Amino acid sequence: MLKPEMQPAAVPPQAAAPRSALRERLLDPRTLISFAILAVVLFVVLTHVQLDYGESLRAISQTNLYLYALAFAAFYFSFVVRTVRWEILLRNTGERNRFGELFHIIILAWFANCVLPAKMGDFYRAYLLRQKTEVSGSKGLGTIFSERALDFLVLMSLLVVSGLISFRAQVPERFVPAFIVGLLIAAGLIAGLLVIRYSEGRLSRFLPEGLRERATRFKHGLLSAFAGRRFRSCSASPSWSGWPSPPVFSWWSRRCRCTSPSAWRRSCSSPWSPLC
Repeated sequence: MLKPEMQPAAVPPQAAAPRSALRERLLDPRTLISFAILAVVLFVVLTHVQLDYGESLRAISQTNLYLYALAFAAFYFSFVVRTVRWEILLRNTGERNRFGELFHIIILAWFANCVLPAKMGDFYRAYLLRQKTEVSGSKGLGTIFSERALDFLVLMSLLVVSGLISFRAQVPERFVPAFIVGLLIAAGLIAGLLVIRYSEGRLSRFLPEGLRERATRFKHGLLSAFAGRRFRSCSASPSWSGWPSPPVFSWWSRRCRCTSPSAWRRSCSSPWSPLC
């Protein structure tokens, strides 16, 4: 009989076979429910909506693949620009995140924006940022709000300038209300940011106790994103280059189907675009 010190060591238990993350996601009940909803929507569309498939195929066959590829590249390059801008805004708040993980989050949030109403994808982006990084969701939402505010102000500037150029400083009466409403929203947005900046925490007294800490982190993310030298030198540039990408994609996509000058003139039906 062997002595205790000579007993063979116990065989370690075998490690469990690693489970596939993709398999788990596909078999997740939420994923299966989303696939079921998509199947129902497709069934209703294909069976109840009258679509001229022949006309669609003829339009696709006339597409200029070269211009369409340029439009495709311009559209998806905007995601790179948006990621760089968000990385800069987060860096201004004291956070350090890799480009790859932020790019992945933006792609998923953009998809959510396409299928959800009221820009709910932005809240999903803040949720993913909290899940995948150590950044607070409230702070991340503050940087996203600052990004949207910057987007809107730049968009209004582009619309006003392009509208004045297109209409030669004589805006038709039917577009005047849109100009006025947009300028009022931009002024209100700037005023709101100034109130939050100089409120010195007085607004948080009206919030429940449980929300005050989150509001403080949101304010830090919102206002700190605009601070720093990197914002002044880099953050504005992605807005100017990121916003035109969807219109450029739309313009190029329309241009792909224009095989003659007359067809090109008919396709340019928007009075807002100086390209027409």
